[in-house]
Amino acid sequence: MRILGNVRTYGLDVAQARTLLLGLKAWDAFPLDFIPDGNDISFLPSWAKNFAQTTDGHLLHLANAQDAVLATMDAGIPGAYLIP
Repeated sequence: MRILGNVRTYGLDVAQARTLLLGLKAWDAFPLDFIPDGNDISFLPSWAKNFAQTTDGHLLHLANAQDAVLATMDAGIPGAYLIP
C-alpha cells in the first residue's frame, strides 16, 4: 500500500491501493503469503540513518527474520534483491 498509494508515481490513492491489495489477497490464482511482524525499532540496521530509510530497514529485517528476501527497485537497500 505504501508504494501503490504514491499518487504521483502510480496514480492511486490509499483507498484504491487498499482495494487492490484486498483483491490480491482474495485471488486464489495468485496466492500471497503474509508474514507476521514482531519487529520494533531496535531491529533497524545501522545504515538506516534517516526517516526515509526506516521503512526500508524494517522491511529488510522482517524479510531476513522470516528467511525471505526483500525484493525492491531501490538500489540503496543493502542486502535486498534488486528487481531489474
